[in-house]
Amino acid sequence: MPRTLLNKLTLACLLISILSLAAVCTHTGFLGEMIPWPAMSAALSVVELALADQPSENITGLEAWGTADEMAFGLLPVGTGTDPGVSFVLFPGEPPRLIIDTDNDEDLADETGCYDIERSDARSYGWFVTVSVEYEENGATHCAPYHVLIQALYLYSSGSYIYGYSGWCQRSGLIELEGELYPISITSQLSNGVYSNISQLVVVVDTDGDGELNDLPGSHEVFRPGEPIQVGTSVYRISFVSDDGRSIAVEAIGTASPRPVIARGEPAPDFQSRTVTGDPFALSDFRGDVVVLLFLPDLSPTDCATCFSPSPSPWVSRLTDIWQALDWINEGMQMVVVTESPLSSEQLPLTEERISYVYDPDVVRLYRRSYGALVIDQQGIIRAMDEAWSKFVGVRPSGELDELDAIEILWVVERLFEGGR
Repeated sequence: MPRTLLNKLTLACLLISILSLAAVCTHTGFLGEMIPWPAMSAALSVVELALADQPSENITGLEAWGTADEMAFGLLPVGTGTDPGVSFVLFPGEPPRLIIDTDNDEDLADETGCYDIERSDARSYGWFVTVSVEYEENGATHCAPYHVLIQALYLYSSGSYIYGYSGWCQRSGLIELEGELYPISITSQLSNGVYSNISQLVVVVDTDGDGELNDLPGSHEVFRPGEPIQVGTSVYRISFVSDDGRSIAVEAIGTASPRPVIARGEPAPDFQSRTVTGDPFALSDFRGDVVVLLFLPDLSPTDCATCFSPSPSPWVSRLTDIWQALDWINEGMQMVVVTESPLSSEQLPLTEERISYVYDPDVVRLYRRSYGALVIDQQGIIRAMDEAWSKFVGVRPSGELDELDAIEILWVVERLFEGGR
């Protein structure tokens, strides 16, 4: 091949490479604030802790707390540095007593031993502690705070304790997207204090611009592991997260319809699917009726011969209770049950004309929930629903899912028949 032609081809390939790189626009966020993460908002893993007669590290200052024969030693395996983790000392007893090397300097003489503590039952305990975690990046070592919950769970069957811990720390900051700054937070479903495993990352972005991050389950601002991030119609994928979670980079990958908000007063997203018996189904077909929409996570048969009896799941029990409260309504009301289990007509827990069963993972993703109840009015607006909440007690986050019971659902349906809202 002539050199001139070869040079032209080389130049063309170089220009194509430059244009390809320019087409990938990277957006970087910096997350310097460490905030406790409400435990109900992410499926955080609990790591069982093994205890030993000797510490894993060369710990000093033990004499400030007691004699060695009273102590059991453990280690929280967190971070990416040469340090193996954060050491702690446990004094078994009733209740157990915990001393943890919160500053990670292998010296317990400077620890207070005072932590926020709560009981999960009469003999089980949890300690909320902030520890310093070591990270090694680009040849340099640094530390960052990390929030953990250490638990002592009493087993009544054996009369002994088992110990475990989970991380509950989100990194919070700002990210620039298309010239705008958005509040953002991330947390890892792993409890090792490391955020770079994108497949385990939960991301929250202030997509509605109200200045607050809604990190509760089912929120339109929460993006579960593996989900692309969406702001308006712009869709992004995460391309990088640092080990310590202080920086994140995303790339624009396309556009999509705006993410629906699932909340009271908002339109219930329509969907087209098929029932488990193969019939075409559209939620909008019931416009003009009140619809009770249930998401039930597991309706698969049990080992018993009659599938759901004598030990029905709590999901089936809830379905039955709601139907029993509503079955006297002869017209103007429909129930739609979305399940995560492919069922045959023989496996349905209730076979009523006004109950439709839909098995469709796309609907679960659309509504961002695998469990819960919603009441939708005759115009397709959500008027009542199971709602999650969280609050801080001191520095400890807590929360629950408030479920509508059968009588509350009946009351809402009756008000909608009367024209109430």
